[in-house]
Amino acid sequence: SGASAVTTSGFGNLARGGTSAAGTFTITEGAVGNFVDGTVTVTPFSSAGVSGTGTTAVWFDPLSPPTATVTAGVGAVSASVSAGGVLTITFSGTDTTKIDNFTISGLKVKAGTAAALGPVQFRYTTTGTNLGLINATASGTLTTNTGTGVQSPTYTLAAGSPDFQVTNTLATPPISNATFVGGVTESVALTAAGGGSVTANFSTNHPSGTTFSQTVQAQWFPPAATVVDTTVLAALTPPPNIVLPGVNNQAADSLQVTLGDAGFVPAAATLTFAITTPGVQFSGLPTATGTGGFTVGTGVLSFDRTSITYTVATASTANAATFTLSGINYDVALSAAAGALVNVTLTISGGVAVSGSPAANAQIAQTIIGSAAAPTIIIGQNDQATGLLTIRESAAGTLPDISTSANDKIVVCLTSGETFSRAPWFVVTAGDLKLNVGGLAATQAKATLGSGNTCAFVQVYTASTVASTI
Repeated sequence: SGASAVTTSGFGNLARGGTSAAGTFTITEGAVGNFVDGTVTVTPFSSAGVSGTGTTAVWFDPLSPPTATVTAGVGAVSASVSAGGVLTITFSGTDTTKIDNFTISGLKVKAGTAAALGPVQFRYTTTGTNLGLINATASGTLTTNTGTGVQSPTYTLAAGSPDFQVTNTLATPPISNATFVGGVTESVALTAAGGGSVTANFSTNHPSGTTFSQTVQAQWFPPAATVVDTTVLAALTPPPNIVLPGVNNQAADSLQVTLGDAGFVPAAATLTFAITTPGVQFSGLPTATGTGGFTVGTGVLSFDRTSITYTVATASTANAATFTLSGINYDVALSAAAGALVNVTLTISGGVAVSGSPAANAQIAQTIIGSAAAPTIIIGQNDQATGLLTIRESAAGTLPDISTSANDKIVVCLTSGETFSRAPWFVVTAGDLKLNVGGLAATQAKATLGSGNTCAFVQVYTASTVASTI
């Protein structure tokens, strides 16, 4: 009755840990009535045969809902992607007198951070629908030499390739025609699926390493995506460190780059780390260390101190080697926006793919002090009530605790000639910050007076993990 045809467009290269461009499947009946009402499920597999949503798998992105369209015929079609990354296509009311054509667009395919490199397989199963077999190409590589005449060389199946298929079951043994490099077609008998040995009366010599292929029919959509290597940028200890406006040389989290497979980032390549948050500069060069044999030269700090470039001296000799910047310090201008994340991008020369860029390794924070309605006080009188003061963190961890420095204090000072009659109380009214009372954590503490009773101070016992109010 004629096999149905599927063509693909889009998808392209899938960076490990990244997302592909949108892709489209176009499905065409090979003969009238091939499609009957039912469903088709399409599952992506890595070249190592792994599906699902794990670090070694590939899958359709469930956050990118597909659009199903009838382009010929009178049937209806719908499509959806499950949380597990499997595409389901449902046909109903298909036309039994005309060729039916459909498109499934808006799809995206994702690859895990450790997915096998190579082509992605799209395998399908049907329920009540005769989608038909799709033409595919099986390919393998000889691992031993052949001479002429009857030979039995071994071979390996290419990553992501379907198995070779028997095309003549009447022969003894059954044979499959395969095309070798140079266009030579040989009739070979396969003794093991997915690799093994072939037996044939070869007409010419084929050295080890020779590739050969065969057009087969399988329940696979044509390959339209390829997993490629990538680097991954990440801050090592989220949540990001807190830095304050108007303060220099403040510590930020370390940044780490996972470099992909051995040698993926080659010698002489450049890695540029650039701050994209206004008002933030590198205080100086951080410490740069590599693993797996990866080394770089001395970093070059840009004139405006917003980027640092490293040149690779030796490429990594191990998979998943890392390159880490530690001891990163920032100078933050008074004009920097409170609450903003300090984002750092990574660019690698030669178009090397980077996932996780930008990464945030600091957050700009500040405390905001405010007052309730201020009562009138009279000159020359003592022990007069003030308004209520409120100190509010703009981000968690803004106020440092005594583990950072025993000298860090929250200090409130009178600056226009008045003095405190007695020590006020500091009370945490929101968030989880704790105050230091005699070496114990507390939600309220009586302040200590200093500077001629013009200032009152307390210490933070544990910094907040939720922005707090005192």
